[in-house]
Amino acid sequence: MFFDDFAEKGKTEIELKGVKYEEFIDLLHVVYPSFRPVSFDTVQHILALADFYQIKFALNQAQSYLIRTKKINVLDKIKLADQYRLKQLEFYCLKSFKTFIEVKEKNAADTLSKDMQASLFIRTMELPAQ
Repeated sequence: MFFDDFAEKGKTEIELKGVKYEEFIDLLHVVYPSFRPVSFDTVQHILALADFYQIKFALNQAQSYLIRTKKINVLDKIKLADQYRLKQLEFYCLKSFKTFIEVKEKNAADTLSKDMQASLFIRTMELPAQ
């Protein structure tokens, strides 16, 4: 967004409608030299803002955090991978399932895109029944 030809390009100040000040500051801390790592408290809005403003570095930082953290369950991680097209996170989550029953117990498919449902189905075909 900031690197393309956009309507506000010549302005010295741009109003960001629908964005919370504190959340935007969190995003800036992720991408600027003061570098603040993504955390449990910031990952959701960092993903949303980084996706909206097309800031790949912040998306990658959030994805790395999600792969490392144990604070967020695998179903929520899959939903985020699906929503924000985070392929490494998707791969990590799908590989974390060890049995078909584990996938079935998570009841994940209902809330996912058709593409993610297909990926989940393919993974279940690779797994032992128990």
